[in-house]
Amino acid sequence: MVSTRSQSNVGTPRLDVNSPVELEYLAEGAANVIFHIKSLQFLKLRDEDFATDDTSATTEDSQSKIDIRFKGKVLRLKKSIPSAVPVLDAQQKYEVLIKPLFTKESIVEQVLCEVSEDLLKQCNSKLKRLEKMGYRATSRRGVYLDEGEQYGTLITDMTPDDQHASADVKLKWLIQSPCAPADAQRCRTCALRARRRARATVKEEELGDFCPLVLTDESEKVFSTALEPMLGNARGAPLYIPQFIDKLRPFLYKSYLLQRLRELQTNLDTVGPLTADTQSQDFLLAMTLRDCTLFLKIPNQDVFGSIGEKALDAVIEARLGDLDVKSPSGGKAEYWKKTEQQLIDEGWYTCTEQGSAKETICLLASSS
Repeated sequence: MVSTRSQSNVGTPRLDVNSPVELEYLAEGAANVIFHIKSLQFLKLRDEDFATDDTSATTEDSQSKIDIRFKGKVLRLKKSIPSAVPVLDAQQKYEVLIKPLFTKESIVEQVLCEVSEDLLKQCNSKLKRLEKMGYRATSRRGVYLDEGEQYGTLITDMTPDDQHASADVKLKWLIQSPCAPADAQRCRTCALRARRRARATVKEEELGDFCPLVLTDESEKVFSTALEPMLGNARGAPLYIPQFIDKLRPFLYKSYLLQRLRELQTNLDTVGPLTADTQSQDFLLAMTLRDCTLFLKIPNQDVFGSIGEKALDAVIEARLGDLDVKSPSGGKAEYWKKTEQQLIDEGWYTCTEQGSAKETICLLASSS
């Protein structure tokens, strides 16, 4: 592979194999792998603690001796796949198109980090070892990091630690698709879920059992019906226990974050995938925001239980992530159109699909 590396940008954080840190595999998606950044000094202390049954080394200690720019961040590295966008291009779109849409506190922050080729090779070796040990999902095996890429991205760490629980959940479409029939009994998300469930094309636990329309409903009673199934299906800590739900209800109900997301999904695409200009910047932003993730980071139960409603904003961290702007290339535009047409033609919106069953989740069905 021909390297496209250029001279370092002054002021940009840099990681290489000689940096006093260890990258620990955290998670991965189709396009990226996420690593925790741990100081070598912490890892040495942790190993010593294990040897003596001492548990004094905390999550906070893990970043106590590293560059301050890495603290509170995890490292995201790009995979070598045909549809991947160069990190520098993706970051520029984030800076110009995504950041101006939200307050700083409501999105996962991401900044460039230079990474050396030898570091990427080292990370790929780790992925191959994890693969042999059975720790990588079958669908992720055989795909590795792009060793010709010059940059990674430092993103806000929303994972649990010694003091916090966390979870993340896909919010999907908070509005109905503009393409949906007037007599629809399911929203876009519920229609697609019903189709996938009938065809068993996605694992049951990945489908979710809440209707996104409920999350911005005017009625707090209606809104509350989504919290338990939403949080119970979220990845991460079990935030669906009553103590957490009781605190999250007033925090999320009519929250800026959910209302703003719904507003943008509505205004950026008023016609839907069938007739939209799929090269349009606004449409691509709309599709990005219809597939983003809500990350929640919350104090552990012993702390959280004693916090009053007025103090919730100070202790709950809620951010939107997975905000790389969508590209219509690689068959994506065709996929969006095909999916929408199938939902219409096969009757998934109107609950008239072959072998149809009564819809019990979608807000549209319950309100008709």
